[in-house]
Amino acid sequence: MSAPKIYTTVEEVIKNCKPINSLTGFNHIRPYYYVDEQNGHVYSLYGNKVVRRKPGTTKDGYLFLPLRCMDNTNCAAQLHTLVATARYGFYTAPHEVNHINGDRTDNRSCNLEILTRTAHAAKGRRDHRTLSDEARCMLAFEYYHLALHGRSKMAAGEIAKKYDIPKYAVKYQAMLAGDGYLDKLKDGMVVSVQHRSPTTLAAYSQDVLPTHGTERVGTWQSEKLIR
Repeated sequence: MSAPKIYTTVEEVIKNCKPINSLTGFNHIRPYYYVDEQNGHVYSLYGNKVVRRKPGTTKDGYLFLPLRCMDNTNCAAQLHTLVATARYGFYTAPHEVNHINGDRTDNRSCNLEILTRTAHAAKGRRDHRTLSDEARCMLAFEYYHLALHGRSKMAAGEIAKKYDIPKYAVKYQAMLAGDGYLDKLKDGMVVSVQHRSPTTLAAYSQDVLPTHGTERVGTWQSEKLIR
């Protein structure tokens, strides 16, 4: 995937982007905001200056933009909602926006599609069923282990790549493993161990983790557990 185009002049933004307040359901937004549906960006032309707005991230991994309304109050909109509305002309219940590649931070219009709520939920269930029970338990162990070592922001991305699942599904898979995921792990690990809470898992792992040469579970070849 090539790097997304960044516009730097007022003329480029006006030519290639759509005013957010021209979109269905967003006519209450101030007129100087523009959405670039092709690259998934939002620009502000306030004061005739081009500023690409930096999105925040919700707890579910979606990007959102704080915006200013016509009545001088603050509001916010999720970036995929803005792009999908600009691309398809509508976004209303019972329809939902789906990220085709599973990356909730990739909001280019080519990565978004409008699905019914039922179809969207069915697709999510398929994504969440791609791991065996053993692989799911191993994923949970690695996810909490990385998080406890101050790598929570990197954990989901690294594990998603390793297990070939969408990034947004990593935390859900860890939750599916349940409280007894340590007890379920076999290959090279103590079988009937009492479950330890995530707050004690880091210290506990030094005695229980299987080794692969001089490396511990972070680089252990668990791909054999995947169906």
